Amino acid sequence: MVKRSLRDGERRKEVKQRQEEEEEEEEEEGERVEREEDEEEERKKRAATGVGGGVRRGMNLQVPCCQADKCEVDLRMAKRYHRRHKVCEAHAKASVVLVCGINQRFCQQCSRFHDLSQFDEAKRSCRSRLAGHNKRRRKTVSEAQAESKKMSKHAKENTCRHLDRQDTLQGGPNFKHFQISL
Repeated sequence: MVKRSLRDGERRKEVKQRQEEEEEEEEEEGERVEREEDEEEERKKRAATGVGGGVRRGMNLQVPCCQADKCEVDLRMAKRYHRRHKVCEAHAKASVVLVCGINQRFCQQCSRFHDLSQFDEAKRSCRSRLAGHNKRRRKTVSEAQAESKKMSKHAKENTCRHLDRQDTLQGGPNFKHFQISL
């Protein structure tokens, strides 16, 4: 009777172990399918945007490289900026680059390639980003006037303080020799 209960216990352990192994295999299969679906989705995204992703594949190794057509530059040893934006130094500075069969230029502000028509002459930033930059830098007439008034008031206060300090330092208002230091 004892032997029989031991055998039953061993059988239960074996059955439980097989069930756990099957569950693990199912989980691994599910994870593999998820990875494949994610990779397929990523491929579709790259195809839709027309960008190759800047990665050359071979023997399951991913080597970051430039987005420009027919550019085989390996970006592994490039500066961090060039690796991040997947563009080699030469194409980042070039005035015309062929990307996805279209003549484009790399925008320093957007860190993306744009059609040449979006740039003014030989500039490295697209018009839309330059417009935003200039708008932030330029002030309206009322802002400039308000700042001018604030600066002139501040300058007068500093001048008075400066003169007060000189009087006290040099012996009072009747002191004949004084210097104004700038």
